[in-house]
Amino acid sequence: MRRTFYLLATMLVFAGLCRPLVTSAGAELKAAPEAPAAPEIPASYRGGVEHFANHRFFEASAALREFLQKYPENPYRSRALYLLAESEDVLNAGDTKVDLPQLISQYRDALLADSTSPRAPAAMLRVARLYSEENFIIEARDTLTDLIERFPRHPNAATALFDLGKLALREERYDEAMRLFERLLREHKGSQPARLGYYYLGMASFKKERYGEALEFFQKGIQTAPEELRRSSELLRQFGETHYALRRYQEAREAFLQHTKLFPESQETPHLLVRTADTFMQEKRFDMALPLYAHTLELYPGNDAAIVARLRLADLGVQNPKLTQRSDGPYTNFREPIATYQEVARANRGHPLAELALLKAAHALRLLGRRGEALDPLRRLLAEYPNSQLLVNAHDAMKIINEEEIEEKFSQQQYLSVVETYYANFAYLPRDQLSYAAQFKIARSLQELGFLDLALDTYQALYLELDHAGMPEQLLWHIYEVFQAQGDVARATALMERFQARFPASSYLVLLPHLRADISYGRAAWQEAITWYLRALGQTVPPWRRSLSLYRLGKAYAAAGRQRETSAALVRLLKLNEAAPALRQLQPLLDDAAFTLANAWFLQRWYDKALAAYYGFIARRGEETAASFGMYHVAGILEEVRRLRRSPGEGVRLERAWKSLAQRSEGLWPLVAEQAQSSRQWQTRVSRLLQELRRHSSDRDG
Repeated sequence: MRRTFYLLATMLVFAGLCRPLVTSAGAELKAAPEAPAAPEIPASYRGGVEHFANHRFFEASAALREFLQKYPENPYRSRALYLLAESEDVLNAGDTKVDLPQLISQYRDALLADSTSPRAPAAMLRVARLYSEENFIIEARDTLTDLIERFPRHPNAATALFDLGKLALREERYDEAMRLFERLLREHKGSQPARLGYYYLGMASFKKERYGEALEFFQKGIQTAPEELRRSSELLRQFGETHYALRRYQEAREAFLQHTKLFPESQETPHLLVRTADTFMQEKRFDMALPLYAHTLELYPGNDAAIVARLRLADLGVQNPKLTQRSDGPYTNFREPIATYQEVARANRGHPLAELALLKAAHALRLLGRRGEALDPLRRLLAEYPNSQLLVNAHDAMKIINEEEIEEKFSQQQYLSVVETYYANFAYLPRDQLSYAAQFKIARSLQELGFLDLALDTYQALYLELDHAGMPEQLLWHIYEVFQAQGDVARATALMERFQARFPASSYLVLLPHLRADISYGRAAWQEAITWYLRALGQTVPPWRRSLSLYRLGKAYAAAGRQRETSAALVRLLKLNEAAPALRQLQPLLDDAAFTLANAWFLQRWYDKALAAYYGFIARRGEETAASFGMYHVAGILEEVRRLRRSPGEGVRLERAWKSLAQRSEGLWPLVAEQAQSSRQWQTRVSRLLQELRRHSSDRDG
């Protein structure tokens, strides 16, 4: 009897030693007493339990391993597995590192040996967190879900719900995260994890850009557990960012500064100094923001926050270049913003902030009106960082700059520059990524330059996309123009029938005779062109179109040798544009019209009118052009007049023209003489004509 009592007492003592003393989180967990299945407890097991109870985890691990190796079938095996896993978990948290997959395996072995153990919930929670550390998210989520289903009332079920919510946040599944945190608050109200529930609901709402709702959750969290905000760097920072997103810059600044005070050694502190300066920037208190950025750069020169501070200083230099500042140290970034952006991009290649620097450099150059240079950093960003999160911004910036360049060059009729701008950036921004208006201008430029096949491809691609108000009518018309210019009469005729059927009231139909005349003019079919122009000029058309048709009618008459009609058409053109000055793009045509008219008068032997027309041309083109071009023809008239004035019957009529020439040429002929210095062909003619003029002038004076 006494021996039996002694044996029973010994078993109870060792059963007490085997109670779980340390969980994976280091907290005590009470377990129901377990009756041993064997009357004898091995010494290795007793030693392992004793070492574990006294926090000698290295010795506990060695003893428990010995026990498991010697007694694989012992009833205490399951408890030994739990204690071994927890011992090595504690060692892993210290200086002695254990292979995490091996640690997970040890916990799983314990759970497989006895899934009903009081230690099972803590073990499952620890396994889930180890999976999460190893980035095995699916396994972590499955383990936490299993824990909640098997032990719904266990305290670790609340922690499992909390961890599931954080995993959902990590995977950007914000709706699921909110459902989990709401369930935590509903089913485990008052638990330690639930005290953080409102805060994390606020974080999920913030990620969904529902900032007002996020602030409400944060305020509920402060009411429920105000001290938690002071304990968590993450929550306090997010609280400040929520105020910032709501443009409550004063409150955001207070949160950021409180974080800096409570967590001075935090890795986030340098970044929150920058964010504090950002609040001043948003309030346009640039004099406060500038020194704070500079101070951050001085305090943390090797931190990413310093790079951000440099970029912010450069931003200030672009936006507020006249802001008062010192001349030394970090303020150089303020004074030389473009150089700062380029240096940040060069020195931090491969870093996301280098991508941002390139984008900012392009924006700054565009603001300074240096659009051509602004495209270079954008091309570099797109070429060097194909996976950048800023690709959409870079494409948008390149699109804006390209379209501005195209619009400007097209309005100036610099068609070649339009095409060059487009093809220079084609690799990064194909035509179909530009606006329809820009694509149309590219096609028009190609058409004007004579690249008809390329223009036709662009027009047709646009037509397929733009079968709605206005554009199809315009596009069909230009496609018809291209067919006509290519001499494809059959396709042009078919398209015009289609055009007239679809747009019977189109204003473009008024231009149809003009276009047909232009086509004939381009083919040098002069008589056909004259017929169509005469028909076209009877219609009401825009002034520029009438001017162009009159010009080409006069040129067609001149080419056909009909000088009188040439004079009439061109005089009409010049009078029309005296009453209503022509568009800038018509000025070269008007210059040529004046010169052609002078030739027509000359060929009709109306020398005084020819001289007046030539001098009008000279006045229009300027002295430099006159010396090299117009005066050459004046010289030709002079020779002709000199010859004819000596002919019988011509002297009286030509004497007036000769005198007019002598009087009007006194100021311009020195230019001719200067031009003659560089051309032997001119020298003989000019010297002879000058002698004749001087002789005539001396006769007149006498």
